[in-house]
Amino acid sequence: MHRASPKFLGLSVLLLATFACSPSSGNTPQEPEAPAVRVDTRKPIRFDGEAAWKDMVRTVELGPRHPGSPALEQTRMWIEEEARKLGLKPERETFKHKVPVTANTPTGEVEFGNVIVTLVAAVPEGAPPAPILYVAGHIDTKFLGPRFVGANDGGSSFGAVMELMRGVVAAGPRPVTYRFAFFDGEESFHPTEWSNPNNTFGSRHHANKIKGNGDLFHTGAFVLLDLVAEKDVQLDWDINSTSWLRDIVWGEAKSQGLEKHVGRGPGSAISDDHLPFKSLRVPVIDLIDLKYGGPTRPFWHSDEDTLDKCSPDSLQVIGNIVCGALPKIEDEVLRRKALKAD
Repeated sequence: MHRASPKFLGLSVLLLATFACSPSSGNTPQEPEAPAVRVDTRKPIRFDGEAAWKDMVRTVELGPRHPGSPALEQTRMWIEEEARKLGLKPERETFKHKVPVTANTPTGEVEFGNVIVTLVAAVPEGAPPAPILYVAGHIDTKFLGPRFVGANDGGSSFGAVMELMRGVVAAGPRPVTYRFAFFDGEESFHPTEWSNPNNTFGSRHHANKIKGNGDLFHTGAFVLLDLVAEKDVQLDWDINSTSWLRDIVWGEAKSQGLEKHVGRGPGSAISDDHLPFKSLRVPVIDLIDLKYGGPTRPFWHSDEDTLDKCSPDSLQVIGNIVCGALPKIEDEVLRRKALKAD
């Protein structure tokens, strides 16, 4: 098929308009309507890797932060304090759940506590609520004795999500509602393996909550960060993650020249706090480097998971990728919402 040149098309339109507006046509001249142009007023989201690192160090220096520990409660209080400084209202989700009977859980029951912070998008009066975009991580550490401080596994997600919360708020109004979720109880209570259903207590509790209160209907995507501060960080290709979300994040890494920090397929299926939301058909992505210390993961769930294995530069890299991807995720969430409404 041949395409008419822009010059020819412009002449044709001019002739047609002249004929339509001539006295012999009998029509009143009308100004042509200009096409609607979408003006993007969003400000870029910025990430300060050093600030995220300071938060990470702050919680790690408390020591083990397993469910029910004073150190974990102190971490939750810091999140709530920071949220209030940003003008947001943190919500504490406290609940008890049965767990395996172990030396650390002699009663077979543990009290958990999530912290949820929501930044509500402004919508016109009478319009339906904006879609919800989750940015989440876990703040607990596994029961592995007094020397396990979970620098990368628990500390990095705390620091990263805290700084992303600050960055999104500082960027000003967003077209979607952001929900920052700091989950308790991600780790398995089994000492050596991932034992279902004895894990992801906090994320499962919250997923059930939004299923019951109607927020699930408005949830557009769920972005999870976990183990993102290793010195040579490279995100895994998780086949449990939704492909369009991975395409956006991986594409953003490439556009920033950071493609070495994202892995290639075929990948593997990773179990994490995103699965309770995936089971509810929410688009999800797990941003995680599970190869902590190399292919055999020598630092993962060991006393070697310490701050010297991690870096603020890695937090900055992942933060830059996520901040660049978030506006694109917002757009896709809004596009999918519009398609559903049609």
